[in-house]
Amino acid sequence: MNTQDVPSSRSSLKLVIAVLIDLIGVMSYLIPSFGELFDAFWAPLSALLVFLLFGKKLSWASFTFIEELFPFTDLIPSATLAWYFQYGRSKGVKNRKEIK
Repeated sequence: MNTQDVPSSRSSLKLVIAVLIDLIGVMSYLIPSFGELFDAFWAPLSALLVFLLFGKKLSWASFTFIEELFPFTDLIPSATLAWYFQYGRSKGVKNRKEIK
């Protein structure tokens, strides 16, 4: 493994974790009466995971907390969006600069 692969594999691992965080949040829809109770438990935990996963950014953690806590917003993939804004968008900007 060379040093250029390390950031790529680290960001890929973070993407997998982010998708898992979002999938766990959506699972509350599987059990209708249990869902809101699960969301109350999962909201602070998912916010903490996003906070630790993405460089202690309080804005994404807060967004994840609110998204998980409010009803009918679980379909928003907040952890995956946090990954995109940290890794995906910046990678696209670098590629556009190389083309010019």
